[in-house]
Amino acid sequence: MKLYLIRHAECGHNVGQAAYAGDENGHYLTENGRTQVRLLARSLRDRMIRFTHVFSSDLDRASETAQGICQQQLASGALLAPIQVPTLREQQYGSLEGTRWQSGAPASSISSPDALRGGEPTYTDEESVVSMRTRMNAFLQDHIMPFLVNADVANEEVIAVVAHGVILQVLWVCLADLFNQRDIHLGPGVGQADFGDYVRPVWSNTGVMELDIRPASIVPPYVRDAARPPPFLLGSLQRPESFEAPLSGWSMTVMAVDDTTHLDTTAQQVERTGGTVLNTLQPSRQATANQFYRLTSTA
Repeated sequence: MKLYLIRHAECGHNVGQAAYAGDENGHYLTENGRTQVRLLARSLRDRMIRFTHVFSSDLDRASETAQGICQQQLASGALLAPIQVPTLREQQYGSLEGTRWQSGAPASSISSPDALRGGEPTYTDEESVVSMRTRMNAFLQDHIMPFLVNADVANEEVIAVVAHGVILQVLWVCLADLFNQRDIHLGPGVGQADFGDYVRPVWSNTGVMELDIRPASIVPPYVRDAARPPPFLLGSLQRPESFEAPLSGWSMTVMAVDDTTHLDTTAQQVERTGGTVLNTLQPSRQATANQFYRLTSTA
């Protein structure tokens, strides 16, 4: 199985001084965000990545991103359509919803290094990590695990999951928990530095994490010899040596982390108010978003 974890494109709350945007609708893609989707979708198409399934949060910013990806897919049959899954919605921020964040101000409940393992929300009406983990475990059980249990080597599943920065981090932790740590590897060209100095991997707008999941018995030599992410990046608790994970006998290789190479093209120019820039994201905007995720340990 090839699994692509993708964050939605830029929407209004990503621009300028970032705001908390959780599980509410009405956060539509900006013009720049729609350009990001086109660039991502064309890049996936040109790389001959043909998805068998595309799962998406049902929130506007994610579903619009997923629809744009599907529209560019090459297919001989019916047009691929995203499957909207409410379980993939972003964290509920409660009283923080729609508020602007400021450096040094209290962040959400997942701001501590161990927070994705549990803990209580900072704000009484903010969704807890336990709740998000329950949602992501349910998503994996209902929508991903069946493809592994009934794996057909001759017809590999290629699956995209289009969601939101915080919930993708929780999904990554829950997914990593399904494997023995010895069976999680970094692919060619991926190093621990690609995870950044965050407590978890991050996702830029339309950033892609690419994962290769297969039986450990058929893992190629370059994967068996590859480095493994340190435990803190997996979010896993210390386990006894005798522990066997649910997907024991399977291997997961991280082929890319927050891949945004589709945005680096100089062939596309994005028209913005006040000028034309070569890159899809203006540095000021992306720097602001990155600062936000450093502050909250989210993406």
